[in-house]
Amino acid sequence: MKHYFALYAKELQQKGYDPIPINKGQKGIFRTNWQNEPLQDFDNLNIRVQKKGISHRTERAPAIDVDVTDEGLANQLCEYLSNIGFTTFRYGQKPKFAVIARWENNQPKKKIVSNEYECGRIEVLGEGQQLVMYNEHPNGFDYYWTDEVPDVDSLPVLTSTLLTDLFAFYDAIVGDRYMKTADAKTASADTSPPVEQLDDDEIADRLTYYDPNCSYDEWVKVGMGIYHSGGSIRLWELWSEAGIDYPGPEQLEDKWKTFDTDGPKT
Repeated sequence: MKHYFALYAKELQQKGYDPIPINKGQKGIFRTNWQNEPLQDFDNLNIRVQKKGISHRTERAPAIDVDVTDEGLANQLCEYLSNIGFTTFRYGQKPKFAVIARWENNQPKKKIVSNEYECGRIEVLGEGQQLVMYNEHPNGFDYYWTDEVPDVDSLPVLTSTLLTDLFAFYDAIVGDRYMKTADAKTASADTSPPVEQLDDDEIADRLTYYDPNCSYDEWVKVGMGIYHSGGSIRLWELWSEAGIDYPGPEQLEDKWKTFDTDGPKT
């Protein structure tokens, strides 16, 4: 078992990143108020933290997350980004990948999303978001980088022109091969549980805006939202485990079975 946090967190912080612990095998962080957690004391980590994976809070150094499942398109996007200065790529479940940049004028923004197609979309993760740097993927393999992670100060600057051109390039290479499912947007924190059909990555991302220390009724609404969005019971369980009043896996499973008759809630 790799102790990711013990191995890499201090070095990442010295390079300008904002590393925080994430549970092994997870993509999302379900702790309350993780966006404002203080940095760990990297020289005095307890063994529990040492064994955790590492996420980078992307407020100061945003990530371009290429969530595209078509290998040919993903490879073209990788080549495009290489040609404009990105040298190191993080892979999890290939062909999806991510790179990290710097904000123009050091002005953080919230998440920005390209047009979405049936093959996926490009997200810029910013304020209030996180990117897994080192961890075990939920499917059992490790996230990895194609080269040494560079210092933040050496990363390309994410200008509005760069982003506009990248999104336009993605639209052009998709062409009419895939149907568009959503328009580009600047995303902000949701104020209701998800109800459209989403993948587990997107649901885990949205769950970070919900406090697991909630009332029973709110807990049920979140579970129902996950269910009717196409998410797995495991996502609800992982999120629920961070709550002090979590009723336990048996009650969670019993309630999950009722959602197919309750209908989606907004």
